[in-house]
Order: sequence, then C-alpha cells, then structure tokens
Amino acid sequence: MFAKVRGSLVLGVMGVLVSFHMHAQSFEVTANFEPANISLGRDVEYIIEISKSDPDDPSALPVPEQAQLPPSPHFSMGRFETTQLKVSSAEGDQPVAVRMIYEITPNQVGRIIMPAFFYTYEGQQLTIPPALLNVRSPQFDIQDESVQWLSLRLTGIPENIWVGQRVKADLNLRILAGLESVTYGQPELIGHEFSLDTLSPGPTQKMVSEGQYRYREYTWPLTFTPLLSGDLDIGFKIAVNFTVPNDRVRFLQALRARDSRVLAELLLDSSEESLTVFSDTADMGVEMLQNYEGQGQYFGAIGDFEMDLLIEETEWAVGEPANVSLTITGTGNWGKLASPELTLNDQWRVFPAKDEFIDQDLLRYDGNHTFNYVVIPLTDDLEAFPTQHWVHFNTGQGEYTGYIAEPLEISVLESATPVAQTTSAPQSIPTVDPQTAIVRSNAVESDLRILWNTGHTLNLNTPLLLRPNIITLNILGIIIFSVLVFMRIRKNHAMNNPAYAREVEIRRWLSRFLSRAKRAMKDQDEDAFFESAFLSLCAATGLSHNHHVESSTVEDIRQIMDSLPLNESRKQIITMYLDKYELKKFSGLRGEVLALESEYARLAVISKRIYNLIRKETKRRAHA
Repeated sequence: MFAKVRGSLVLGVMGVLVSFHMHAQSFEVTANFEPANISLGRDVEYIIEISKSDPDDPSALPVPEQAQLPPSPHFSMGRFETTQLKVSSAEGDQPVAVRMIYEITPNQVGRIIMPAFFYTYEGQQLTIPPALLNVRSPQFDIQDESVQWLSLRLTGIPENIWVGQRVKADLNLRILAGLESVTYGQPELIGHEFSLDTLSPGPTQKMVSEGQYRYREYTWPLTFTPLLSGDLDIGFKIAVNFTVPNDRVRFLQALRARDSRVLAELLLDSSEESLTVFSDTADMGVEMLQNYEGQGQYFGAIGDFEMDLLIEETEWAVGEPANVSLTITGTGNWGKLASPELTLNDQWRVFPAKDEFIDQDLLRYDGNHTFNYVVIPLTDDLEAFPTQHWVHFNTGQGEYTGYIAEPLEISVLESATPVAQTTSAPQSIPTVDPQTAIVRSNAVESDLRILWNTGHTLNLNTPLLLRPNIITLNILGIIIFSVLVFMRIRKNHAMNNPAYAREVEIRRWLSRFLSRAKRAMKDQDEDAFFESAFLSLCAATGLSHNHHVESSTVEDIRQIMDSLPLNESRKQIITMYLDKYELKKFSGLRGEVLALESEYARLAVISKRIYNLIRKETKRRAHA
C-alpha cells in the first residue's frame, strides 16, 4: 500500500512540473527612442516592447504596469500609455507583444542614454536594455550654423558659491528679430540641486546685435540657492511660440539685408512653431559652509551685510520699557535669517523682537531688516547697554565676519511712576430744580386732561390721593427723593472721607476695564482683551497706593500679588495675564490662542477677589 501511495505522489509532482513548464513563458525585450534623432525642444517617445520568445505560444500577454524609469536630469517626463500588438489567425487576433510608451522631453543638446534597468513582468525579472537618443540644436531644418534662432542663457553668476547662499543672476532669452507673434511661458528650473527663490514677475526687453543678426532679448532677474555641495549644473527651460516664414532661406537673407519689404512679403506664407528652449548648462563649484565655533552669535546670515545697533534715549528708568533697534542692510539670504538675540544678564528683561523688512529690488535679495527690541532695566546701577557681538558669513570674503556693538552709555533712574493723588471727591450729581418739579406736575395734569378728552373714564368718586396714577407718582417721587438723599450723603461722606472716595473711584475704574474686556471677548480681539485684563488688575490693586490706576506697572502688580493671600493657581493665572500683555505689547510674537469667554470669567472673579482682599486689609490698618 505504501508503494502505491508513493508512486501516485511521484506522478503528481511530475505532473505539476510538466504543467509549470507548459505555462512558463520566456520574453524578449527591446527599448528605443522614436525617432532616435531630434532637435532640442521636440518631444520623443521612449518605447519598451515585451514580446513572446515563441510566437506559437498561445498564452496571453497581460497589459503591463507602468515601469519606473531611472531618474535623469537630462529629460522631463510626459504622458504614459500601453498598447498591444496583435496578429490575425484562424483562431482570431492573438497578442504577440505589449508596449509601454513614454513621452520624453530632452533638456540638453547631445547624446542622452536611458540606462538599463530591471522590470518585473508576470513574475519574471526582465532586463530593459539601454537606449540612445541624439539631440541637436533647433535649426528648423536650416543648415546655417551662423544663426541661432533662439537661445537661453544664465548670466551674472559669481565665481565662489556656498551652500545656503542666495545667488542673484539674470536669465536672458534671445529670439531672432523678424519672428512674429512671439509668446513665452514662465521660466522653469531644471533639476533638484537648487531651489528657485524669487523670479521677476515679468522680463525687461531690449534689442541686441550678434553677428549679422538682431535679436529681441528678454531678461528675468532671479535668485536661487544651492542645496548641495560639489560640482553642480544648473539649467532653465522656457516654452516659446512664434510665427516663422516657410521660405526660411530667403527669410535669413532678408534679415541680413534688413529688407523690410521682403520680410513683409515672406510673412504672408508662414507657419507657427512651438518649442521648449533650454539654457546652456552652467557649471559651478559649490562649497559647504564650515560650522562656526568662534565668539559671537551666528544667526544664519549668508551674504554681504552691515549692522547698526541704536537706542532711542539715553535716560531710562527702572522697570520702564525702552527701545533698542538693530538694523541690518546688504544683500543675501534674508528669508533664512533668524532673529538675532540680545546677550543680557539678569539685570535686564528683554522681549522677542518685532521685525520689519524693506525690499529694495523686489527679489528679497537687496534690502534692510530692522529688529526692534523692548528691554526693561531692573536695577538703577546700570551705566551702559552691554556689548553685543553678532557674526555672519561674508560671501565676498569667503569667511565669517563679526560685528561688535560697543557699550552704549545710558543712565538708569529709579522708577519714574508718577504719583498723582486722586483723593478728591467724585463729581457732584445735579439735583432736581423745584421749578422743574412744578413743570413736571403740570405735565401730569395735562396728561390727565388728554385721557379725559380721548374717551378714557376715571372714577371721580375715588379720593384723589387713592387714585392709581397719584399713588404711582407718589411712589416715584419717594424713590427719587431717596436716591437724591443717598447720593448727597455719599457725596458728603466722600468729601469728608478720602479713603471712601478712593474706593468709589477704584470701583468705577474696575467696572470700566472689565466692560472693555467683555467687549474685547465678544469681538475675539486678543490684544484688546489682555490690555484690558492688565488695566483691570491695575484697578483691582488701586487701593494699595494713591497714584492713578493706569500708571501702575507690571512689576507693581507682581509685588502686590506676592503679598496677597492668593492660592497658587490664581497667581499663575495673573502671571499668565501679565506675560500675555507684555508679549503682545513689546514683542512681535503671539502665544497660544485662548478661549476668551472662560478667561473673562476668571478675570472678573480674580479682579474682584484682589480688590476685596486689599479693601479688607486697608480697613484693618485704618482701625488698628
């Protein structure tokens, strides 16, 4: 029994092997350009053809998936498609080959080789053979080497270039004068070794002569940045459309003779041409920057720069903000600059800079960049603004160059917070004139007569003092009289009690600033909200001093906050409000966006809590 099973297994394996051999296919692969010789600016088809080694093999040829071609800077890819080649037989159309067709646009004159590469088809790894394409200069079928119909050149490139340097150059498109209906596209950078930073939105135009011919020259100023080091090639291309006479030999003769009559006659029989013009490859050696390890702060500047550090005033006050500006002028990689930092010790507070850039050439290459800093001296023993040292890489000298700002003499005074006593009584409230009361009474009687005349009925048997209108007027008069008495008492109290007058004033300021904060919350205006939050805290702490609430500083509030019995979470919230206010006032930075609705609710609670704590402490001291 075992022998019978083993015999069946051997036969099964042999059957599988025979079946695999019957279905296994072998393929032949070819690759070529059609046509193999073209003029620069024309498109060509690169064709890969896969066919059966055995034409009598009845098995099918599936449509292949697109093969990934080896990357090359010498051509650009266009459309892709697949086709099947079939032959007719008694059994119907049989596929004998499949094709992958790529549209290729060469980017340079000369021999372009598509290298061999591997491709997997139907489980087999096929070797795609190399293919050769010859690209010649566009001559429009005129064998006249003395004339160049179109050309594209990159000029103005400096000799020494470093990675990260912004390079300014001119791209010049020359078109033979006499060609009509000229249109052109946007210049495009070829390759990935450079980045095109800025390009003039439109070219300048002029007429130039070269040999026996005249040309229209279109010039685009541009800037680019090398991304790699080594010997690199940079090139550009641009699509051009124009109309050219069909009799091109006579056309060139007329151009040389400057015969406008013949040129006009020849243009009556003309055709349109569309070409992609490629620039001559510009070879350049790009060097890598060495890491800077010297003294001074390097902030990423590569170019030719000058710096100037200025202060607006020489007399400063402790805790008061002062302005310091650093202006950088020159040419270079403005877009890559980091904000230079001020080197200061713990005797100073400094905020991130607000910056402003002025573009001088519309390419962000030549300009000036100003960084405005707000600094606050914390002590009065400072005699100079400290020395600052910055470094940039000077492309003209090929080395790092330092700028040292010498100490700037200043004088720092004690806090200049004004002390404006505000213990005067609040403004008086106007009282009601007796004559005005008589007029109002007469007005009421007139109203009653109008009611009678319009048909309303009144019960005349009701006593006058018990009628509803009279009762309402009496109650209203009592309320007005009570309010006037209360305000008079309050006014007398304020006149005789400066502390009470201060409380009334502070409550008014606090209510006013909280209303501003609420309005800013509804408008979702963060700047206005945190300014109002700061002023609300100024008002809430107003009972702790006698000067105007708006003259308080951030440091004043911090000191008062530290002396109050507030929990840590509330102190953190107050600190956040103060930091936000200073950041938005003195710096160009913006922090995390907060939900203003919840912040307003917290602000109102904390402000009133601070006011009540200080009021309670003030009264305790008054009775001590």
